[in-house]
Amino acid sequence: RNFLLDMDGTVYLDETWIDGAKEFLAKIEATGRKYCFMTNNSSKNAMVYVEKLHRMGLDIDPDTQLVTSGHATVAYLKKHFPGKKVYLFGNQVLKDEFTDRGILLEEDDPDVVVTAFHTTFDYQDLCKLCDFVREGRPFIGTHPDYNCPTKTGFIPDIGSLHAYIHASTGRMPGYIVGKPNKEIIEYALDVLGGEA
Repeated sequence: RNFLLDMDGTVYLDETWIDGAKEFLAKIEATGRKYCFMTNNSSKNAMVYVEKLHRMGLDIDPDTQLVTSGHATVAYLKKHFPGKKVYLFGNQVLKDEFTDRGILLEEDDPDVVVTAFHTTFDYQDLCKLCDFVREGRPFIGTHPDYNCPTKTGFIPDIGSLHAYIHASTGRMPGYIVGKPNKEIIEYALDVLGGEA
């Protein structure tokens, strides 16, 4: 009844549909079933994906047809670290989404550290992140992917940075929220109104 579908490298590459993907989505709807896109890519927020799909000729409801590892991480933080200050190693659009969803971001003295797929960081950002991790603060990753597929090949994702952070601090994330872990699946099922 419900399809959870990956995005990058599964239904499209950059802004090009993979052969048969759009027809598959139409078939799901034609047979009275539902689909929800679910992506580990936390370098963007939900509206970036909605706008991208619109440019590609597909309009979706962001409240019922899109789940990101960023969404699921916000839900995880609210459940396990309610009211805590978060240092988010991530792009500005993701920071804005975390703030809009009620997460208090903190640059200097956070309670929790969260790593996301960050495509705009500089070396000082990385040093600050490693300092917080080295101090023993709770360390959460939005997802585990080592690479992100693009039309021209792979680019390093946050999993690659986790290896770098581990080499410097001796620590890996204490928990990773995104696929294949259960938190993102449970969050997606809530969005769909489905059952595990």
